[in-house]
Parts: sequence; C-alpha cells; structure tokens
Amino acid sequence: MRAQAIAAVAAMSAVIAGATAGAALAADPSSLVIRKTDFPANAKYYWDQLPASVEKGMASIGVHGKGAFFSVTIPKGTANYQSINGMVITTGSPSQAKKAYAALKTEIKGAAQKVPTYGTEQVAVYHAKPTAKAQMVVRRNSLVWQLEVAGGGLSQAAMLAELQKYAAKQKLRAGNG
Repeated sequence: MRAQAIAAVAAMSAVIAGATAGAALAADPSSLVIRKTDFPANAKYYWDQLPASVEKGMASIGVHGKGAFFSVTIPKGTANYQSINGMVITTGSPSQAKKAYAALKTEIKGAAQKVPTYGTEQVAVYHAKPTAKAQMVVRRNSLVWQLEVAGGGLSQAAMLAELQKYAAKQKLRAGNG
C-alpha cells in the first residue's frame, strides 16, 4: 500500500523534478491535507511529506515550497476498491503558487468538468480509460492542492460526486491558503 501511495505521488508530481529548495512558509502542509477522520472507518490511510526531490523540482521552476500528500484506499466489496490521492503545496507567494498550479495543471488529462468553486484557479477533469478517474488541481493564494479519485466501479457521475465531496473537505482543511 505504501508503494502504491508513493507511486501515486510520483505520478502526480512528475512535472516538478529538478534542483534546490528553500523559503520560509506560512503554513505547514501536513496540517492541511485531508485526515483519516475525513474518510469512512474502513479506509486505509497514509500520509507523508513530499519527497525532497519534489521540493527541489519545484525550486527548479521558481517555486519555493513545502508539501504533503495522502493516499487512501477504501474497500468496495470483496474485489473492488476506491482510491483517493492528493497533495497540498504551500509556497512563499501567490505568484509561486501560480507557477506550481500551471505545472500541475499540465499533468492532468481528460474531459473538463464543471464543479463548484474551491479556489481562485482550478481545473477538474474526468478520464475514462484506461482507468476511470476524476482529478482536479486548485490554487488559492499561495497554496496549491491536487486531488484524484479512481476505482470503485463508480459511474462518471458518482466519481465526480466523490471528487466534489473530498474537494469540499480539502478546501475546508486548506482554508484561505
């Protein structure tokens, strides 16, 4: 499960790999990620700080920030499960967050979806194949967060409802950024 969580973060963060990190930040990103209590009791939950290589990658595009990620697996019957993965990045300024948002936005692919407003800038997509998933990236002030919902045998409408449910919880945790 831990390997799956790290792989999910690596995939979500592939665009931000490179040189040195730095900068004092307003909020500790580990306090801003969705918590285990935000999920059903049978959910398997894991969180950690973003790897130093990701923070170095952010610095290579001019973003000095820190981040945390989470990965959740929720059993859906005997052979099916739903996964929810996400990350929060705190930066030194809104302009740095805009750079991080632009980089992460290029990483999500799929048909654009209309969802409620969760931040100053946001994009949400649904991707049907090879694995159905709904993803979004949100920026608010100096904070960027990403969320992905996949699996569980859910229809597109149900998956988008799950994305919105957890996006509302992430927005609440993240505050005003």
